[in-house]
Amino acid sequence: MSLPVDLPCLHISLDTLGTQTTIHSPGHESACGPPCLHISLDTLGTQTTIHSPGHESACGPPCLHISLDTLGTQTTIHSPGHESTCGPPCLHISLNTLGTQTTIHSPGHESACGPPCLHISLDTLGTQTTIHSPGHESACGPPCLHISLDTLGTQTTIHSPGHESACGPPCLHISLDTLGTQTTIHSPGHESACGPPCLHISLDTLGTQTTIHSPGHESACGPPCLHISLDTLGTQTTIHSPGHESTCGPPCLHISLDTLGTQTTIHSPGHESACGPPCLHISLDTLGTQTTIHSPGHESACGPPCLHISLDTLGTQTTIHSPGHESACGPPCLHISLDTLGTQTTIHSPGHESACGPPCLHISLDTLGTQTTIHSPGHESACGPPCLHISLDTLGTQTTIHSPGHESACGPPCLHISLDTLGTQTTIHSPGHESACGPPCLHISLDTLGTQTTTHSPGHESACGPPCLHISLDTLGTQTTIHSPGHESACGPPCLHISVDTLGTQTTTHSPGHESACGPPCLHISLDTLGTQTTIHSPGHESACGPPCLHISLDTLGTQTTIHSPGHESACGPPCLHISLDTLGTQTTIHSPGHESACGPPCLHISLDTLGTQTTIHSPGHESACGPPCLHISLDTLGTQTTIHSPGHESACGPPCLHISLDTLGTQTTIHSPGHESACGPPCLHISLDTLGTQTTIHSPGHESACGPPCLHISLDTLGTQTTIHSPGHESACGPPCLHISLDTLGTQTTIHSPGHESACGPPCLHISLDTLGTQTTIHSPGHESACGPPCLHISLDTLGTQTTIHSPGHESACGPPCLHISLDTLGTQTTIHSPGHESACGPPCLHISLDTLGTQTTIHSPGHESACGPPCLHISLDTLGTQTTIHSPGHESACGPPCLHISLNTLGTQTTIHSPGHESACGPPCLHISLDTLGTQTTIHSPGHESACGPPCLHISLDTLGTQTTIHSPGHESACGPPCLHISLNTLGTQTTIHSPGHESACGPPCLHISLNTLGTQTTIHSPGHESACGPPCLHISLNTLGTQTTIHSPGHESACGPPCLHISLNTLGTQTTIHSPGHESACGPPCLHISLNTLGTQTTIHSPGHESTCGPPCLHISLDTLGTQTTIHSPGHESACGPPVHSNPFTSFHILLSYSFIRKWIKFISSSIYTQHPMMTK
Repeated sequence: MSLPVDLPCLHISLDTLGTQTTIHSPGHESACGPPCLHISLDTLGTQTTIHSPGHESACGPPCLHISLDTLGTQTTIHSPGHESTCGPPCLHISLNTLGTQTTIHSPGHESACGPPCLHISLDTLGTQTTIHSPGHESACGPPCLHISLDTLGTQTTIHSPGHESACGPPCLHISLDTLGTQTTIHSPGHESACGPPCLHISLDTLGTQTTIHSPGHESACGPPCLHISLDTLGTQTTIHSPGHESTCGPPCLHISLDTLGTQTTIHSPGHESACGPPCLHISLDTLGTQTTIHSPGHESACGPPCLHISLDTLGTQTTIHSPGHESACGPPCLHISLDTLGTQTTIHSPGHESACGPPCLHISLDTLGTQTTIHSPGHESACGPPCLHISLDTLGTQTTIHSPGHESACGPPCLHISLDTLGTQTTIHSPGHESACGPPCLHISLDTLGTQTTTHSPGHESACGPPCLHISLDTLGTQTTIHSPGHESACGPPCLHISVDTLGTQTTTHSPGHESACGPPCLHISLDTLGTQTTIHSPGHESACGPPCLHISLDTLGTQTTIHSPGHESACGPPCLHISLDTLGTQTTIHSPGHESACGPPCLHISLDTLGTQTTIHSPGHESACGPPCLHISLDTLGTQTTIHSPGHESACGPPCLHISLDTLGTQTTIHSPGHESACGPPCLHISLDTLGTQTTIHSPGHESACGPPCLHISLDTLGTQTTIHSPGHESACGPPCLHISLDTLGTQTTIHSPGHESACGPPCLHISLDTLGTQTTIHSPGHESACGPPCLHISLDTLGTQTTIHSPGHESACGPPCLHISLDTLGTQTTIHSPGHESACGPPCLHISLDTLGTQTTIHSPGHESACGPPCLHISLDTLGTQTTIHSPGHESACGPPCLHISLNTLGTQTTIHSPGHESACGPPCLHISLDTLGTQTTIHSPGHESACGPPCLHISLDTLGTQTTIHSPGHESACGPPCLHISLNTLGTQTTIHSPGHESACGPPCLHISLNTLGTQTTIHSPGHESACGPPCLHISLNTLGTQTTIHSPGHESACGPPCLHISLNTLGTQTTIHSPGHESACGPPCLHISLNTLGTQTTIHSPGHESTCGPPCLHISLDTLGTQTTIHSPGHESACGPPVHSNPFTSFHILLSYSFIRKWIKFISSSIYTQHPMMTK
C-alpha cells in the first residue's frame, strides 16, 4: 500500500510505536480532505486532533481538542468562548496515567457544570480520587472527606469525623490495597450497623479476599475451622482451628507459606507429639527458602536455644542468635543478612570481633548476589593485605580496586575494574604494567547479558593470539566473531561469521566464494525471536545441504514453520506448502504452487505475524492473479516489514537488491545483493545488529573509500547506544587517535582514551562509565587528579541514577568533610556511613546504614549513642519494596512504644506484627498475627486458645493461581458460616467465580449458575438455563476477553428483552470493542454496517457492509492492519474520490473479507451451541 507521490498533501509520521500522523499541507486541505490541521501526538494508539484555526466550522464544532495521552485516554479542553457550542462551560483536563479521567471544573462555572465541587484525580494507575470542596459538601453529596489512597485501581474512603451518620453506616472503611483489592474495617461498636458482626480485612495484592471474623461473633460468621490460604502462585494453605481439629482434621496447625513450591508446617502447641517434635516451624519464604523458629522452651528437643529468623527474598538464610544463647549457638556475634536477591551480609558485634574473626567491618552492599568487603581502617593487617576492595556490582559481578601504593602486597600492579551488567568480568591492565599482569593486551568485556568480548591491543596480537579482531556483538549470550581482514587464514577459514541474535540463536553467513572452505555451500540465516533456528539453503545447493526442501522457521513462541522448495514437495512431503502461523498454538496451512487445485487457490499467502502484522508471498507464476510478481516476506516481531524481491522480477518490483530485515523491535536491516550494489547504493555491506532501534554499519572490505572513511564502525548496542571502534592505523582519518568504546546498557557513553594519546583526546584522565541505567562514573588516573579535578577518588556505585562518592584517603579535607560516604543504592536511595571519629563533623554520632532496595531508609543507631540519635531502640529495616520494619531494643520497649516485638517480613509493602510473648494485652487482642506475604497480602493466625477473642468456625480453602481466594464452606457448618453454597473460584488473574451449590440457589441468591471464564480480570456470567427471568433478562452474555473488554452476545430470540436485536461480539486483545450488527437488525441497532475491529493494541477497524456504504459513510473499505495502535486505511476500489485521495487498494482485501465471514459463521455456530450468560454487574 502506498500513496501517490503527486498528491498535494504533506504526510508526516511522528511515531513512537507504530502510529501514523498526518499533517495536511497548507492550502491543499481541499485536495486532501477538510481544511483541518490534524496532528497525532500519540504514544500507544491514541489519536489527537487539533483543528486548524479558522476552520473549525468545516471540521466540526469550534473546540480545541487536545489529547494528552499516555496509554489510550483522551483529554479534551474546550476552546475558550466556545464551551456553549461544545458543551457546558467547563475546563476539563485529563491528568491521566493509565486510563482514568480527571475533571476540574472551570472557576465560576461549577453551577453550569455540576455541583460546586473541586474534583481532583490523584491517580497512579487508573483510580479516581474525589475531594469535595470545603463548604460545598452538602451540594456535592454527604459531608464526607473522601480520599483515595490507591496504588493500582482501588478506591479508599475515609468518612469525615463526625459525619459518619450522614455518609452511611458508622463504619470506618480503609482500603489497604496494593493491586486492586478493597479492604473494609468496621468501626468498633458499629458492626451491627455495618453488616454481620464480623471483622473483615482484605489485605490483598492481586484479587484475593481475606476474612477475619470479629472476636466473639464467630458463631454468627462461620464454622469451627479457621482456614486461610496464604498463596501467591498455586500453593494451598490450611490452618485448622485449635480444638476443632477432629472436625477439620488432625490436631496440627499446618500453614503453607509458599511462593514457588515450598511447604511450611507449624504444629499446634500441645499437639506436637501427634504431629512431630514440639517445635514451631515457620517458613517465611518468597522463592524457595525455609525459615525455622524454634518453640520457646523446646529448643533442646529441636536444636540449640537460638532464635533463627530467615528474612529472605530470594534464597538467602539469615540467622540472629537469641540474646544470652550465643555461646550455645556460636560466637557472640550479631549476624544480620540484609539481602535483596540472595547475598548474605555479616556485621560483627562490637567488641566481639576477636571471638567472631578478625577485627574487620564486613558489609555486603549487594543487589544481586555479590559480596563486598571493606576492611576496618587500621585493621587491614589483621584482615588481609592493605587493599581497599570494593564490589561495584549490579547483577552479580565482583570488582576489585587495589589501594594505591599497595599493589605489591595485593597482587600485580594492575588496575582491575569489572564493568559488568549481568555476570561478566572485565579486566583493564594498568598502563605500563601489562608485562606484570599478563600479555600486553587490552581486554575489555562489553557485555550486557553474560557474553565476554575481547579486543587485542593494537600491535600485540601476536603475543595475545592470532592477529584477529574478535568482537562479541551479543544481546543474550551469543558470541559473534569477525576475523580481521587479511588474517582469515591465521584465524580460521575465510568466512565472515556474524551472529545476529536477539534471544540466544546463532546466525552464520558464509563469506561469498568461501563456502567450500567453511562447510557445505549453504546460506544459513537464523531469523529468530525466541530460540528457533531457521535455515535457508543456498539455491542450487540443496542436495549438498540436505533434502531439497526450503525450510524456514518463522517462530515467535515455539512453533515451527516449514516451506517446501518448489518442485521438491514429493521429496519433502505432500505437494502442499505448510506454514504454521502460530502465536499460541494455532496451525495454518497454505498449499503449494501448482497444487492449488488440490490445496486451494493459486496464491501463496503467508502471515508471519506476532502482534498484528501481515505478510504476503505471492506464488511464482501466479502474481498476475495475486498481484505483482514479487516475493514479499515479512520477518516481523513488532511491526517491521521486510521485503525480498523475487529473483528476476526486481525490475517490476524495484531495484535488484536483496533486502533482509533482521528486526526485533522496529529496525530495518539492509544487505545489498552481491553485484548490484551500484544499483542499490554504494558497494558496502550493511548489517544492522540491533535490539531496540540502533543501526550498525560494517563497511565491506576494500570498499571503505566508497562508503566513507576507512573506519570499522561497530555498534555494540543493547538499548539505543552507538559504539565506535576506529580501525587501527586510520584514527587520523576517523578522528582523534583515541580508542572510544561505549560500554552501555541504557544510553550512557563510556570513553577510554588510547594509551599515550590522552593529550590529543582530553586531560590525562582515565574515564570509565560504570553504568547500568544512565549514571556516569569517573575514576581519575593516578597522579593526574590535579589536572582532572580535586585529588579525590570518585566512584559512582549506581544502579538507577544515584551518585556515590568515596574520598581518597588523606584528601578528605580537599574534597569535603572527613566522612566516608558510600551510597549503597539500588533505586535512588542514598546511604551514609560516617567515618569513625568524625561523626561530630559529619552529624550526630550515629552509624546510619541504608539497606534499601526501593527507597526505604534504614537506621541503626551507634551503640551508646542512641540518646543523641533518638530513643534507645534498635531499628532495622529489612525491606524489599518500601516497607519499614522495626525491632525494639530488648528492655527499651517502653521508651520506643508498647512492649511488642514487631517484625515486618515483607515483600511488597505489607506490615507484619508479632506481639511479644506476654504482652499481647498491651499490644492488642491476644492474637498471634503473622503476615506471610509475597505481594502485599496480610495473613492472620489467631493465637491458640484465643480464637473466641479473635475469630470463627469455617473451613476456608483458597485454590489459587495468582492471588484469588476460593472458599468452600465446611460440610455441616454452612449455617454457621453463611448460606449453604459451594463457592469455587476458577481464576487466572484475580477474578472470582461463584458456583452455587445445587439445590441451594434460593438460599444463596437467584438460581443462576455463575462461571467466570477469565484471562486477565474480566468476569463472565452464564445464567442457569430456565432461570434467566429470576437472574435478569433472558440474554446470553459471553465475555470473550483478554484484557478488560466486555463482549455481549444477546440470546437468540430475546434481543427485545435485552436491548436492540443486535449481535455484539468483542474481538479484543487490549481494550478495543468490536461490534457486528445482527443480520437484518441493523436498522434497530444503527446504520446497516458491518463493523469488525481487527485490533492488537487499541485501534479500531471498520469494514462497511457491502451495499450499505452510503448509509454508513463514504463507500470506503477500511482495514486496520495494526501492530501497536496505528490505523491503516485502504479505500474501496472505485470509491477513492468519495473517500479522499486515490490510495492504492490491497490485493489482500478479498482474502481478509472471506476470513472475516468465515470467522463470524464459526462464532455464530459456537454461540448457538453454548449456554452462557453475563453477570448482571458486568452488563453495560
